[in-house]
Amino acid sequence: MKISAIVPAAGAGERMGTAARKQFLHISGEPIFIHTLRRLAASPLIGEIILMAPASQVEQARQLVECAGISTPVKVAAGGATRQESVALGFGHIDPGVELILIHDGVRPFVTPELVAAVAETAARAGAASAVCQARDTLKRARGGQLAESIPREDAVHIQTPQCFRHAILAEALERAEKEGISATDESSLVLAIGMAVATVDAPFWNIKITTPEDMILAEALAWRLAQS
Repeated sequence: MKISAIVPAAGAGERMGTAARKQFLHISGEPIFIHTLRRLAASPLIGEIILMAPASQVEQARQLVECAGISTPVKVAAGGATRQESVALGFGHIDPGVELILIHDGVRPFVTPELVAAVAETAARAGAASAVCQARDTLKRARGGQLAESIPREDAVHIQTPQCFRHAILAEALERAEKEGISATDESSLVLAIGMAVATVDAPFWNIKITTPEDMILAEALAWRLAQS
């Protein structure tokens, strides 16, 4: 398989509440997105990584990548105002001959080569695949500040990344979204919108996305624990 990875990391990270964008915050002494790139580069399946950085910080991101010595070639480019726009811009940097495109959040730094392989192999077979984490708590809908009906836990999953798609499927999904003004928070939603199925791949619960200050506490603990293993 020939795989290119797009890493959207251009967001403002407003929920973190810090002056610096969250992808540039440090865990274990390095920016979060550098941890993410290192883990993706640990997969022998990925031939190149396209990092979509904030337009005003492309050069800063490029210098950090160079200093980190990532083993897989990394191209740093300016992302857009939304995740969807960043992914679409990243897609434009990929060779049409690439078979599979893997997309992974820049602030989800605990991905493993095993999860990358499982998602990529599922996408190669099914056309589209997403990492998911099974819901662990009892789920209910709430309306007007009151609990309503229960949601069957066995049918509920948390959507994660990596997500992986055949080149033609992602191209069609992005093109349709642009033409019809469809917006979504992840690419599996765009693929579902064109009538394609997306297969699921179970991911560990600690494949977290760092969004809030509380997540930083957990991330530091996870980074320390993984360094001991």
